[in-house]
Amino acid sequence: MKKIIILLALFLITACVRSPQPISLFETEEKAFKDISNIEEIKKNNKAWEENLEIDLYTAIALAIKNNKELKIKLLENALANRQIDKIKFEMLPSLAANAGYSGSDKYRTTTSANVSNADTAGVMGTTYTTSSEKSIANQDIGFTWNALDFGLSYIKAGQSNNRYLISDEAEKKATHNIVREVIRTYWNSLSAEKLIKKYDPLLTKVDSALNDSQKIEELLLTKPMDALLYQKELLDIQRALQTQKQIFIDAKIQLGTLMGLLPNQKFKIVDTNEPLTILDMSLKGMEEHALIHRPELIENHYEERISVQQAKAGIVSLLPGLNFNAAWTSSSNDYLMNKNNFEYGSTLGANLLNVFSYPKIKEINETNLRIIKEQRLALSMAVLSQVHLSNINYQMALEEYATADRYYDVSQKITAQVKNAQKIAKFGNLELIREEASLLVAELRYDIAYTKLQHAIGQIYTSVGLDVTEDNVKGYDTAYGQIYNSIGSDVTEDNVKELGFKQYNVKELGVKQYAEIIKNNFKSNGKRYYASVQTPINKQNPVIKKNEGKNSSQFTFKTNTFKLDGFGNTNYEAYLANGDELPFWITFLPSQRTFIINELDKNEIESLDIKVTAKNIHNRINNTFTLLISPEMRTARLAKEKEVAKQIKIAKKLKEKKLKKLPKKTKLVKKNNKKIKRLNKEYTKKIKMNISTKMKLMIKEKIN
Repeated sequence: MKKIIILLALFLITACVRSPQPISLFETEEKAFKDISNIEEIKKNNKAWEENLEIDLYTAIALAIKNNKELKIKLLENALANRQIDKIKFEMLPSLAANAGYSGSDKYRTTTSANVSNADTAGVMGTTYTTSSEKSIANQDIGFTWNALDFGLSYIKAGQSNNRYLISDEAEKKATHNIVREVIRTYWNSLSAEKLIKKYDPLLTKVDSALNDSQKIEELLLTKPMDALLYQKELLDIQRALQTQKQIFIDAKIQLGTLMGLLPNQKFKIVDTNEPLTILDMSLKGMEEHALIHRPELIENHYEERISVQQAKAGIVSLLPGLNFNAAWTSSSNDYLMNKNNFEYGSTLGANLLNVFSYPKIKEINETNLRIIKEQRLALSMAVLSQVHLSNINYQMALEEYATADRYYDVSQKITAQVKNAQKIAKFGNLELIREEASLLVAELRYDIAYTKLQHAIGQIYTSVGLDVTEDNVKGYDTAYGQIYNSIGSDVTEDNVKELGFKQYNVKELGVKQYAEIIKNNFKSNGKRYYASVQTPINKQNPVIKKNEGKNSSQFTFKTNTFKLDGFGNTNYEAYLANGDELPFWITFLPSQRTFIINELDKNEIESLDIKVTAKNIHNRINNTFTLLISPEMRTARLAKEKEVAKQIKIAKKLKEKKLKKLPKKTKLVKKNNKKIKRLNKEYTKKIKMNISTKMKLMIKEKIN
């Protein structure tokens, strides 16, 4: 009865053990405080660079690859898949088991027997009982069993796990590509925000001030109420548009910080990128081939096909007979045994004969599954090719949009300049100026957004092609990357590093700046290069103005083949003085005609000007500085005077030399002679009977002295 009660108690305890238990508030608070502690640790680690590190595009990508939390999750999943491989390897080993036990009984386990005369009738049961076991026995054994069928299945399973690990590796690459693409977009948006936010706040202040002034005018009835209200409404529309754009700017920087693994309130400094991305230097056909070979999604499908084939093999192997081998060493404390210690071994062969009938069905299922995977790969390949073509189309559209935004921004700048000049002479009111300044900011924003789209489109092309600039070419880099790069004049790969005998590092061991430089060089080596040159310098085109007959103007036009620029879009020209200042008001530059127009009535008495001409398109720009001869007559007169001055200097020097030869050479007369030389210089200067300017006379005097 006591034993029954104990068993019932154990049963009830076991039944109550798995009752649901909600997480307590204490546990939640404990985990929350632990997370806060981890976040503070991240903040502390980032303080080392947040004050000084200047983040350009390539530094942002390097930080994202190193610190992004989603990418770290992919890395951990990859590591977990690798651990699963090690686990399955152990399943292929024989099973080795050790057992020890104790059994007891309050009575002997005894048996008796009876004689059997035939298969159906037994004789009288005996009256004596025998036993071969003690009441209490201690048993020990150690043995192994190995099933050949299980080994084969485990071997196939290990191969499948290897392929799943490789799939997780490709998933990590895909996540990296997506992060790089998003960093490109958010970086350029953030850079635009950094630049424009400084202009938005003063303009918002100006709008607010104009609103207050208009409200006072309305209250004092200094103008019609409807005019004042319409004026305020337009100002409020401008203010609302500016505030909306300001919110977009703030969001962009937070998104970039999140991608780089930073906290939302963490400060960092964004700087411009000297060498932005360029289109992948590869033909469309080459892009298609590269994508079909290197896209992570397609490589994943190849591994899935392997797994399917291995699964088919496993299904066939499972139909085979099972061959089992076993061996064991046993020990017992039973005194009735002759051999208390014993070694046992054996083998068994077993099979389910009905499995033969299931083979055709299993084969059909495996073949169907394989066909499905192949069709999936074909569909995926077509989708990948579509993405390659779409990314190139998006790039072309982004180029056109950027070209339009560039021209729109240029026109807006000119309009704003005109309005500012007109306001100085009271032709326009304050509202018109505010409206144009707001319009200029919107134009600049559209220009920046268009450029962001252009850079993002380039990033999409890299992603669609499956080109990895962050990992594949990094595995073999030495820490002295720049030195190696310069020594061999090409990208540093694992083979190059091995040949040169440099130490190898992985991404984790590289510093942020070093890793950023590697990413930058990988982009440069794969991107298209656009060249610009001055084919015919303007100074060699006889830059002299020619008067227009019957007009009070003159002009000079440089040749169409002056510049040669690679890249998209028309070549546009700008002209400034060589020091960067605007051209004088009496010179007008006509970019479409490459012509300088000079107003003869307003021009100053000036012989020439040093002018810098800039030629640019979407991808390129180049400068050429030349000297434009404004007044050829002045130059002719100046050259004639300089020639005459040189002649008079030569005559004066000869006269001076004759007088010096007549002077005594004694030392005591040196001081006296010096005074005499100065007097002679004055005399011979006065003797020059030429009608020259005072400036020229001074030049002669300096030459003689």
